[in-house]
Amino acid sequence: MKKNTLIIFILIFAGINAQEYKTYESLDEALKTPNLVYELDLSNQKLTRLSKSIGKLTNLLRLNLDNNKLTDLPETIGELTNLEELSLSRNKLRSLPKEIGKLTNLKELTLSYNYLSDLPLSFENLTNLTRLSLGNNRFDTVPQIIAQFSNLTRLGIDKNQISSIPEFIKELTHLQKLYLNDNQITFMPEFISEILYLTDLSLNNNQLSNLPKSIGKLTYLKELDVGKNKLSTLPESMNQLVSITELHLDNNRFIRFPECIPQLMSLTWLDLGNNQLDNLPESIVQLMNLTWFDLSNNQLGHLPDSTTELMNLNMLDLSDNKLVNLPDSIGNHMNLAVLDLGNNQLTHIPKSVGNFTNLTRLNLGNNALISLSLPFENLINLIELDVCKNNLKNIPTSIGKLVNLKILKINNNQIKKLPESIANLTKLTQLDLSKNFISILPTSIGNLKNLTELNLESNQLTFLPSSVGAFSNLTKLNLTKNNLKNIPSSIGNLKNLRVLKINNNQLKTLPSSIGNLKNLEELFLYANQLKTLPPSIGNLKNLRELFIQQNQLTNLPESIGELRSLTGLFLRKNQLTDLPGSLEKLTNLTWLILSSNQLEEDKKEELKLLISDCKIEF
Repeated sequence: MKKNTLIIFILIFAGINAQEYKTYESLDEALKTPNLVYELDLSNQKLTRLSKSIGKLTNLLRLNLDNNKLTDLPETIGELTNLEELSLSRNKLRSLPKEIGKLTNLKELTLSYNYLSDLPLSFENLTNLTRLSLGNNRFDTVPQIIAQFSNLTRLGIDKNQISSIPEFIKELTHLQKLYLNDNQITFMPEFISEILYLTDLSLNNNQLSNLPKSIGKLTYLKELDVGKNKLSTLPESMNQLVSITELHLDNNRFIRFPECIPQLMSLTWLDLGNNQLDNLPESIVQLMNLTWFDLSNNQLGHLPDSTTELMNLNMLDLSDNKLVNLPDSIGNHMNLAVLDLGNNQLTHIPKSVGNFTNLTRLNLGNNALISLSLPFENLINLIELDVCKNNLKNIPTSIGKLVNLKILKINNNQIKKLPESIANLTKLTQLDLSKNFISILPTSIGNLKNLTELNLESNQLTFLPSSVGAFSNLTKLNLTKNNLKNIPSSIGNLKNLRVLKINNNQLKTLPSSIGNLKNLEELFLYANQLKTLPPSIGNLKNLRELFIQQNQLTNLPESIGELRSLTGLFLRKNQLTDLPGSLEKLTNLTWLILSSNQLEEDKKEELKLLISDCKIEF
């Protein structure tokens, strides 16, 4: 008998514990067993009010009300005296009830993304709070009441209208993470150093012109973000930040590389982008642990050899500078995965770049390159290659070695022909060849079956190989501004196509297979020589916009009325004298542009009656 009783007790206890960890997502469901509800998630439910019955869940430990439309809270919220976590972000709260002060067991409170400008006096009772988020509200000062929260380890009051840091904040002696970014703070006081255990400090996007000398006392600091300010120098004491691993100084006014930085040997992440640096010191070699280095948008004309000694670099961004060459030893960065050299003045790339066998992204766009003599066979892990806006006249056959490439941008060059080996890039999803001089595509291009976007705008194509029909995953195809006189019927195989641009060509007809593009949403056919549209165009049930202006159309097929999803029909500058009555079926049509056609006045009046809810421009 005792054995059976013990088994029953164990089963009951296990059932209670199982119930304890259940997360309820319905208040009505939770109220069926209120004493057994410990976690309630009502986020993303478009709630405009919270029922007073919430107060019955007296054992509740965690309550999530994020992303609703609450403008206030019921007084019964104060009955949830066991609550430890309360999240109310992304609502429309302008104030909080005084009863919230009864939640004395609360440890985490999230109130970000509301319209709060102050806190009730009863807030002072929440002395067990360890995490408080007030970001993206309307506070113009840090609420004095926060001084009571001596147990706080994380305070977020970012994205408000705060102009100064109050002295009482130094009383938060356990604070580890402080977020004051996106405010209007002009001065960081010396007493900030008295928050000895700070590990994360963010003052990004304020109006700081200097940092206090005492900042060097924050020896536990690991991440400091003072990007988007007005800093031009750093205090020498910063060299004492022996624990710092991440430093954001981007979008400031640095002309010289701060002398203290090379002494921060624990740094793994350094962002100095968008400043005015024109050189780097040799002492940069001391940052041997650096993995992420952003120097984009500065005035650098060259790199010192010492930069090539940063053997652990994983990401190096040198885009938007004035580099005319690179040291041959740049290939020493054996661990580089991302190298951005876009928008410089480079005329050639050292072959040592071929040492970057871990490289996944390489940006060489917008330089002055006339050839690509890179050992592509070594860059087999490359996923994205950008060589746009250079002076390239050809693409080397060796590009076919980049078998893992997914994104290739060769636009805005002087390419006349593509190598057959491009067919080896079978993992390509995006290929941009626009604004070149390509007159013919290799038949083998059809091997690129994973393409989702293909841009051939502004070339000299006169025809397309039928193999383009093999692009079964293609969603966007741009053939604008070529010399195409026809489109192969195989285009009808592109069943996933959503956007098709064939405008500004010399098309006289369209293949009937175009009606097979059942997922097409936008079709651009303007500035061609079309005299008719195939009846099959009525099969494009998902088409929303049809641009056929500047052609030679004299009529439209009756099937045009089957385009029930159509919202815009653009027919300007054709030779239309009449329109089919089936247009009345286009109940979603909001724009019909018919200017510069040959419609008689009576036809115009008939049309106005036919589709009275549509804006028509004659």
